[in-house]
Amino acid sequence: MTEIRERAKKILEAEAAAIQAVQLSSAFDEAIRAIEACRGKVIVTSMGKAGFSAQRFAAVLCSTGTPAVFVHPGEAAHGDMGVIGQEDCLFAFSTSGKTREVVEMVELSRHLGPHKVIAIT
Repeated sequence: MTEIRERAKKILEAEAAAIQAVQLSSAFDEAIRAIEACRGKVIVTSMGKAGFSAQRFAAVLCSTGTPAVFVHPGEAAHGDMGVIGQEDCLFAFSTSGKTREVVEMVELSRHLGPHKVIAIT
C-alpha cells in the first residue's frame, strides 16, 4: 500500500472512531422535539467554518419538508432579523459558543419571540 493510501486509511479510521464515540444526550432529544413542535420555520445561524455546517443543516431540513432558512448573523442586525417570527425556532451554531455576532443575534431575536432557541457548540 502506498504512503498516500496508508495516510488516507488512518484518517478514515480516526474519523470513524470519532463518530462512534459521539454521545447523544437528552439535549439531542430536546432539539429534535423542538424541530417537531416548531409551528413556524427553523431559523439557523452561524458564521465562519461552523456557518458552512449551519447552512447545510438548513438545506437538509428544507429537503425533508421542514421549512428552514439560514440567516448570517452579520446581516441579521442590518435588516435580516425581519425573517424571524414568534412561531419560529432558532438554532445557533458556534464552535466556541462565544461568537460575538451569533450571541448578539440570539439576544436580539429574543425580542422577536422565537418559540425555542437551541445552541449547538
